[in-house]
Amino acid sequence: MKGLLRHIFPLSLRVRFLLATAGVVLVLSLAYGMVALVGYSVSFDKTTFRLLRGESNLFYMLARWENGAIDVDIPENLNMESPTVTLIYDEQGKLLWAQRDVPWLAKRIQPEWLKRNGFP
Repeated sequence: MKGLLRHIFPLSLRVRFLLATAGVVLVLSLAYGMVALVGYSVSFDKTTFRLLRGESNLFYMLARWENGAIDVDIPENLNMESPTVTLIYDEQGKLLWAQRDVPWLAKRIQPEWLKRNGFP
């Protein structure tokens, strides 16, 4: 059997070395790809959470309660075209203010989410 394979695949030492090197490079490249994907995912989650927290703090600071209603003073240079939406609720779960008019989203907010700290 060994002699048969030797006749079908007569590989010199140089060819075997090149194949082994290519195999090692392939394994290292795949491992680096996995590390890069996991690192990107973790970094993206941290950045997204930080941006959402910053935007919610911004609207919290801009909000004022006057005459039994909430008013949010939005600066004229603030870009309101960001892909996020801000909803402000009271303690009873009533929607007081929305950055955008998205009724289907407001209906899907579950009351128990509003009682927890952080993002659900």
